[in-house]
Amino acid sequence: MNDQFEIKLADFGLSKSYEEEDVMATLCGTPLTMAPEVMNREPYSEKCDTWSFGIISYYLLCLEYPYFAKGLG
Repeated sequence: MNDQFEIKLADFGLSKSYEEEDVMATLCGTPLTMAPEVMNREPYSEKCDTWSFGIISYYLLCLEYPYFAKGLG
């Protein structure tokens, strides 16, 4: 986090170059932090990263996930 409260989080294990207008469709990530459109194998954008960040933040604050993905736990 910098002085302007901008947060940068990276996991280069699943990184991909894209243009702003690109739509992605690869199923990848940790099921408990995936956005619904990724989990449902629908086209998605980089906005799904915001969903995942929210889930991770919730977990860090509460020490539990806000929900459980189907087929897990």
